[in-house]
Amino acid sequence: MKSTLLLWLALMVFLTFTINAQNNAPLKIADEFNVVDKSPFHPYSENQPGFVFEEEFLSEGSSYVKLYLTNFDLAEGDYIEIFSPNKPDEKIIYAGKGKQIADGSYISNFWTNTLEGDHLIIRLYSTGKSTNYGFDIEKVAYGYPEAYLESLLN
Repeated sequence: MKSTLLLWLALMVFLTFTINAQNNAPLKIADEFNVVDKSPFHPYSENQPGFVFEEEFLSEGSSYVKLYLTNFDLAEGDYIEIFSPNKPDEKIIYAGKGKQIADGSYISNFWTNTLEGDHLIIRLYSTGKSTNYGFDIEKVAYGYPEAYLESLLN
């Protein structure tokens, strides 16, 4: 499992830095789409405690899915979890002011970590005491299938 993940990450890094010889542009490894219904709740204080929001993103055959979140601002104790239904034990959690970066600060506009597979679910959990903004889902990226990416290397 870990060796597959490391191999996949190495391939992604390699492809990210590979240059397309025909037009000198970076090699594209995913399609990005703007999300039309960006905002689940603003503010989300009217919700009851517990699970308050869920959205699914699916593109059959994709190698990965990730989201671009903006205006991330959750109350203390509130959080989102992101997971694939095929691997429900592998969850990504974000809380507070967003994604923590290397210097310990937080950014509120960010791409989520990558989840392998073609299906992603995002859920918001709340203590029910929030007057915070919440977040917007601005974009979704679906990675090209692994077979297609491998064919680009040949």
